[in-house]
Amino acid sequence: MEVIELVAKVRDHFVEQFGAFVERQQSESKLGSPEVKLELSEPSEYFERLYCVDFIKATLDEDEDAEDDEAEEPDGVVDFQPAFYLEFEPTTGTYGAMEVSIEQLRWDDVAIYHDLKSLPGEQIEEWFEFWFDPDDARYDPEARFAETIHALLLEDGVANIDFGTAPVAAFWDMLELLETAGARQVRITCTPEEEGE
Repeated sequence: MEVIELVAKVRDHFVEQFGAFVERQQSESKLGSPEVKLELSEPSEYFERLYCVDFIKATLDEDEDAEDDEAEEPDGVVDFQPAFYLEFEPTTGTYGAMEVSIEQLRWDDVAIYHDLKSLPGEQIEEWFEFWFDPDDARYDPEARFAETIHALLLEDGVANIDFGTAPVAAFWDMLELLETAGARQVRITCTPEEEGE
């Protein structure tokens, strides 16, 4: 399977399951909302302290007076955990002058290890501004999903990304950013599981 096709299949497989998850949550919480962007309190490990939750669940408060029956109380955040991930043999290739190996690819848990001493701050901010879209500049009320990433976490030598419902262009734009910044070795996998998981 070609890498371009592989990335598209991984994304589509995830988004299909995410869509079923949202439908289940909406059937249980009439006014609940998918893909809600939050600004987190300090300190936060997430880029710009911004995070997009998969779903915020809410239920009607039946104890309120009749005139307040439409008031809905938030029950909290519901994280989507895919039941299935696409399995494939690890693959390698090149992206411009950069060697790329893909060991695992989970759309909501992508760890991109790179050989840069530091990431270009301005370019990362521009990538995040577009693909997280904090001000909803690309919001389309007719679209099924927001088509944005859900989180970015930067550590030394690795960018951890929850690509959420973003299209595959977000993935390729990140590789383009790394290659342009001078990265020559990139390894793509998922974040290591914590002990006890």
